[in-house]
Amino acid sequence: MDRIVKRSFLVIAMMLCTLLGTVQAAGNFALTAKAGTLGYGLEGTTNIFSNINARFAYNAYGYSEESNVGGNKIDVDLKLQSATLLLDLHPMSGGFRLSAGIAFNGNQIDLRSQSGGSTVVGDTTYSDISLDGKVEFSPIAPYLGIGWGNAIADDKGWGFNVDLGVLFQGEPDLDLTASGDPVIINSALFQANLKKESDSAEDDLKTFDLYPVFSFGISYKF
Repeated sequence: MDRIVKRSFLVIAMMLCTLLGTVQAAGNFALTAKAGTLGYGLEGTTNIFSNINARFAYNAYGYSEESNVGGNKIDVDLKLQSATLLLDLHPMSGGFRLSAGIAFNGNQIDLRSQSGGSTVVGDTTYSDISLDGKVEFSPIAPYLGIGWGNAIADDKGWGFNVDLGVLFQGEPDLDLTASGDPVIINSALFQANLKKESDSAEDDLKTFDLYPVFSFGISYKF
């Protein structure tokens, strides 16, 4: 999946550079610095028709924290990385817009139980066993939303815009592995408990299939 996402980012970067060269002189291109639930981002906007704009953005953010899950102390690393291709329909003359498009989704969550002490796996407590997990989502996710702001309106220099929508990134895929005493890890009982722990965690993560998107940005029209 990482390969697909990286290629997608490269394609969007090339498209953005092409747009910069072709539309900047015409005065219908704007750049927007953004912040929101997808992370920090940079977005380019141009128009296709009088009431339809195209937007291309790259977003990223990283966050780490310690959490308690199922009696285990877990180090959680959230890595947000996405590139979006959106079309905006402005049905009225103002800034209100209806947005739809896709995101090339590299969002993932890395999990690691803290070493030492005991670890609960399934219904059993083990000593000197640690768990590692990686949560990934669909690499291509549809997006639907609404917003306010038209970065390339005739009266624009500096502008402000807001987005509110949903990213349909699918049910998460959890890859859970264990490290420690190989006799314990390779036993049938432990493998059954590990699967039970993985299934339970995936159930808890199902709510992330619909990822809420909120962002605000400051734009400048060239």
